[in-house]
Amino acid sequence: MDSLKNKQVGIWLLIGVAMILFQIVLGGITRLTGSGLSITEWQPILGVLPPMNLEDWNKAFDAYKKFPQYELVNQSMTLSQFKTIFFWEYLHRLWARSLGIVFLIPFIYFVIKRHISLKEIPKFLLVFILGGLQAAVGWIMVASGLVEMPWVEPTNLSLHLLLATVLLVFVFRLALEKLTPKESKYYPKYIRGTIFFLFLLILVQIGLGGMVAGWKAALTYPTFPKMNGEWIPKDIMSMEPVWKNFLENKGTLQFSHRITAFIILFYVVFIYFKSQNMPVPKLFKRGRHFMLVICIIQILLGITTLLLSKSGHIPVYFGVMHQFCAFLLLLSTVALHYWFKFKVE
Repeated sequence: MDSLKNKQVGIWLLIGVAMILFQIVLGGITRLTGSGLSITEWQPILGVLPPMNLEDWNKAFDAYKKFPQYELVNQSMTLSQFKTIFFWEYLHRLWARSLGIVFLIPFIYFVIKRHISLKEIPKFLLVFILGGLQAAVGWIMVASGLVEMPWVEPTNLSLHLLLATVLLVFVFRLALEKLTPKESKYYPKYIRGTIFFLFLLILVQIGLGGMVAGWKAALTYPTFPKMNGEWIPKDIMSMEPVWKNFLENKGTLQFSHRITAFIILFYVVFIYFKSQNMPVPKLFKRGRHFMLVICIIQILLGITTLLLSKSGHIPVYFGVMHQFCAFLLLLSTVALHYWFKFKVE
């Protein structure tokens, strides 16, 4: 009976993981289409309904016209074009609200039915805290683009992305605990430690990706393998103080993003071959193959996105798929780290 209860909770959590992943994809589309500043108010309740008639649409458009993105970038925008960018931001926010419902109602049910024990409740409450924090940072991010700049502050964008990452990983880890309870068999600690280090590297890489996206650094260096004819950009550490280069220097950010990608590939290959002859469970073997394949796809997507940015625009499809695969790669390390201590079947 307990195994059935755990399976039900685990499936619910995996649905949550899929929904968070889709929310991240929507965030990528919103960013790449320049839609993130189209809704200039945060209305958690009233904002559920979009403009319902022409008068409402004109009011929303007039509100948008008061802010820098319209004044500095989109002065020629028509109402029809505004509706397009409004759609993506609206869908992004509506999906976030639906996530809250999908988590809250089953959570109450599972607690009442004792599918979730009293000692587990704090872990699940942390999911709601992380979700609320994510929403608050999301609005802070949007507000940063409504003052002087016609875009959101890249550091806020990266923080928003990283909080979504933490939420995703935490929910996925809870799902693994419910669906595949851990056994007490131990393997060489250095492999498990290496997987955890790889997880941290990918986390850093996602943060760097957020900064690169925020500054649209791909448009500045849309070449590969060199960066506009240079292996290392001359202005890579040109800002003072030095730390500003890792927050504002497009060359530094993109160079760091590139180098980290190949360091990640090295560790993925290392883990793949080092664990090849170990008596690991089937789940780990499958996950190891998946991690290697998705890492290679991820790098190829990154290169393709970069080269297609020569047109002066970052391609939405490839940019979003590049980001999506990064999260699949991250989740594969979470799963492998968890499964590495399994008892061999």
